[in-house]
Amino acid sequence: MKCFRYCRIWRVTYKIFTEAHEWNSGNHPLETQMDLFNNLIGIEIGKLFSFWTGDEAISNKVLEYMSTGKLKYLAPLDKDGNIVSVTTIKYTNQ
Repeated sequence: MKCFRYCRIWRVTYKIFTEAHEWNSGNHPLETQMDLFNNLIGIEIGKLFSFWTGDEAISNKVLEYMSTGKLKYLAPLDKDGNIVSVTTIKYTNQ
């Protein structure tokens, strides 16, 4: 999950590059909106830990955020994982 990676990188620099990447990715606008939201949450999670915190602790926090609906995903998608006309952004506890 991209959110996990964002937790490990310097917040300000990564936010700049992440947003630039998302806006120039060619992704569907819903995917960009979801990614930007989840990137910010990843940065917030990163603030909870030092650089030396192990991957397991950070991964567990990301899973906690997922299970409590603090991240977002797209649904429904077609059988190949593509966005369709009825796709919306949902919180991960929905």
